[in-house]
Amino acid sequence: MLRTEYFNSLGIYVLRFDNYEINNNFNGVCETIDREVKRIINTL
Repeated sequence: MLRTEYFNSLGIYVLRFDNYEINNNFNGVCETIDREVKRIINTL
C-alpha cells in the first residue's frame, strides 16, 4: 500500500483493522494495539 509505505518512511507505524474485527473482537484489537505500542516503546 502506497500510503502505508509513505507513513513508514516518516517513521509512522500503521496498524490496520477491518470493521468486522473491530465490531466483533474489540478487546482483541485493543490488546494488539497495546502490545504493539509497548513493543515500539521498548525499542526506543
